[in-house]
Amino acid sequence: MQKPFSIGVLTGGPSLERGISLNSARSLLDHLASPTVRVVPIYFDQKRHAYRLSEAQLYSNTPADFDFQVQRLAKALTPKQLIAELKRCDLIFPAIHGAFGEDGEIQTLLEKHGIPFVGSGAAACKQCFDKYEASHTIASHGFPTLPCALLKIYYDDHEEIVRDFFARYQPERVIVKPATGGSSIGVFAASSPAEAIEKVKLLFSRRMDTRVVLEQFARGIEFTVVVLENRFGLPVAIMPTEVEKDYEAHQIFDYRRKYLPTGQFTFHCPPRFANHVIERIQVQAEQLFALFGMHDFARFDGWVLENGELWFADFNPISGMEQNSFLFQQAARIGLSHRAVLRAIVEQACRRQRLEPPLWQEDLGTERRQVAVLFGGGTSERQVSLMSGTNVWLKLRRSEKFEPVPYLLDLDGGVWRVPYALLLNHTVEEIVAACRTATTHLWYAKLSAAHPDIAAVARAVATAGADGLSLVNTLRGLALDPRTLEPVLARGAGGLSGPSLKPVALAAVHACYAATSLPIVGMGGVMNGRDALELIACGAREVALGTVLFSDPDAPARIRDELERAAEAVGVVQPDDVYAFVHRPEKALEIGSIVAA
Repeated sequence: MQKPFSIGVLTGGPSLERGISLNSARSLLDHLASPTVRVVPIYFDQKRHAYRLSEAQLYSNTPADFDFQVQRLAKALTPKQLIAELKRCDLIFPAIHGAFGEDGEIQTLLEKHGIPFVGSGAAACKQCFDKYEASHTIASHGFPTLPCALLKIYYDDHEEIVRDFFARYQPERVIVKPATGGSSIGVFAASSPAEAIEKVKLLFSRRMDTRVVLEQFARGIEFTVVVLENRFGLPVAIMPTEVEKDYEAHQIFDYRRKYLPTGQFTFHCPPRFANHVIERIQVQAEQLFALFGMHDFARFDGWVLENGELWFADFNPISGMEQNSFLFQQAARIGLSHRAVLRAIVEQACRRQRLEPPLWQEDLGTERRQVAVLFGGGTSERQVSLMSGTNVWLKLRRSEKFEPVPYLLDLDGGVWRVPYALLLNHTVEEIVAACRTATTHLWYAKLSAAHPDIAAVARAVATAGADGLSLVNTLRGLALDPRTLEPVLARGAGGLSGPSLKPVALAAVHACYAATSLPIVGMGGVMNGRDALELIACGAREVALGTVLFSDPDAPARIRDELERAAEAVGVVQPDDVYAFVHRPEKALEIGSIVAA
């Protein structure tokens, strides 16, 4: 039997991005390990001490868990033992983000000992990871940049540099950030020299870096794009992601908004740019990948500026690999699963270094049973449910017995069977909006008046992309047999409908018309034309019939005729003229005067 191909995954490190690094390593283990591929996790603590982890230890929750337990549970490696462990692997996959992992330090160690690894070499990492040096490099080759200045921790010219920068460029706002930070950690916006100086002092006091960059605030639309190296050694930029946010309130695309579910930022992949803009982003990303001499994969962040120019602001030699990261989101848009894109990266690293790539062995059964994985919902914990459900779905995809099918429960109780690419959006709202865009069917959310604030529910489903509202659903009720006092329905309680529901329906239509601009189909207790007219007056564009059809199948034609007569009775020619009268008191007075006359 052939010996399994061994991939050493390096994780942890001294930077504040250790949590991202651990999640990236877990993804590598989840999607690369197989009967023919062995993943060897090696963890570095904050002092760069190395430890050999078991697969189970890699799934401890946070960096704090590792730092607390690693010396007791994991195998500590001396520098000599570390090199021996690395050399026993066929290939090393660095998954350390920030300092030590992306600044060329770990790559220098691997190159020194002739150990093959995934990703860009030490020189390329050093050149692109430092934001100030990278900006000067791309500017020298004709790529647009924004004005920036460099401050060093042990110099006493910080205030002078900041005030000179504001005086020279007259910026409305600036960005203050570590020169070699990543994942948008320690990035601040400032609108005055005093505020900028305060942020510089804060970064230096926390020792987040010894060099800080002061940069003019960009105005435009932010994007991020992943670049892969193909089998011919050529860079290929895949579909970019647009970052949508109103930056007027000093909001920036920081760590929390980049990696945690939030409604404050929305991601669009594909982006909503014109095709020629997308092509320019891809072409320039490929040019910069080649300019820095990068390999295998990378992710670049940038802006489409207000003047139409592209500015590439941040270069990440090792893209984050969390379960719904931009790498996987963009790869899915071109038909690559998590496993497929990671295998492609590994195979290219092997080809480039003349290694025999792994013989991937599919271990899935041919007769797998479908299992529905349901997540989302309308509660405040829906984003946690999305993360948990996505994790379950991804893990079950490797099962020999089960084939997971992902279903999303939206904010109104609707259920969507979600395709692979759309499931990697970051929030429930983003996924529902993407599903809505992908279908030509109109989506009307049918709401229940049992909710104490139906107007708030209406606003929520409007935000989620509903095309209209249906008001209202039945209320929960119970009827007892007059003789036996037992429930009439076999299951006990059921839905209360009919005339008794009309006042509830009128109140719901009235409230939701005032709360949203969505068209409303009114329903609930409509037995005659006058009932329909009242729903229209409260804000219903259309009226639906329900219970009345059980006793009168011809009710639609009858009620239509009665509706016209009911409109005439209040002094209007067409029922449409009554639309939303309750919300227009001056019109209601006109009708009253006509009727009185």
